[in-house]
Amino acid sequence: MPHTRLERFHTKNFFLWRKKELGILNPFPSSRFLKRVAMSEQRTSIKTDEDLLAWLEQLQRTNEFPNDIELAHSEITNDGLIALANSPAMAHVKSLSLDWCNGIDDGGLIELVVSPCLRNLKKLSLEFCMRVGDKAVEALASSSCMAGLESLNLSCCAITDATATALAHDSCLTSLGSLNIGLGQRISREALVGLFHSPTMAKLTKLRLGSCKQIDDATLIEMADSPHLARLSLLDINWCDKVGDNGVAGLAASKQMSNLTSLDLRYCRLISDDGLNALVNSHHMARLQALELLGCFRIGDQAVKALANSAQMANLCVLNLGGCSRIGNRAVNALVTSAHIQKLTVLN
Repeated sequence: MPHTRLERFHTKNFFLWRKKELGILNPFPSSRFLKRVAMSEQRTSIKTDEDLLAWLEQLQRTNEFPNDIELAHSEITNDGLIALANSPAMAHVKSLSLDWCNGIDDGGLIELVVSPCLRNLKKLSLEFCMRVGDKAVEALASSSCMAGLESLNLSCCAITDATATALAHDSCLTSLGSLNIGLGQRISREALVGLFHSPTMAKLTKLRLGSCKQIDDATLIEMADSPHLARLSLLDINWCDKVGDNGVAGLAASKQMSNLTSLDLRYCRLISDDGLNALVNSHHMARLQALELLGCFRIGDQAVKALANSAQMANLCVLNLGGCSRIGNRAVNALVTSAHIQKLTVLN
């Protein structure tokens, strides 16, 4: 019998699929997915320092205390950050997004992270703040006001080994549960390994390292063996194109990785059937719910059939094999009719 639980099924990257085989599946996203997309497209009305100052004054007049502040894509500068740092209205803020704010740099951010007004901050996102670098992260890591921070996004910031060292040593960020240093191409392999083996990472559950080109098989194996990453549930190493079968096999063989529920290997183009076989046959991967293999074009029928027949993959809900042009009709049919992966709801 065909797999009837699938909510989304995309086939534009399965070059060998015939249209008549798609009728049994529903290609449309669920309402929950559409709602999530709509929410992600919302943008703040605060665009400039003047807008921000007016809003802070309004908060003071009305005695309001926001929990989440979204300033992504705004034109605020260091002056705006300093205003935030000095505002009593920030006392209850738990989440602050400054993504793509290219008017800010280390000077403004340092003022922000040492401010007692943001002592309750749990989530800080600085994605694509390309003028923010090591000095700001060093101040953040050493600030007692940031001790409660649980999520930090530094993707595509101007960070180097100094950032990895600051996070790994003498850091106040002992509550950190989510870290994104994707596109951190100026961080050396050695500094990354030092970070992975730091006790500061002991509470980490989500680690995003996408497009860190220095990550290779040896780096991944050393990361997987770190006792301080045993809580990791999400690992994203998309576009780490030096990662191949040996690295994935080392990951799959590590008992420290037993809590992984989401693994993103998109465009790790050296991964072949051998790497996927290692994953699907490992009892350490039994909790895996989402597996991204988009662009891993060396993967073919044999490994996909092994996945379909693996009892270890029983919890798999999301599988992305887009761009894997070596996968034929019979292998994908094995997936959608599998008796083992009955929880699969999204197949791309």
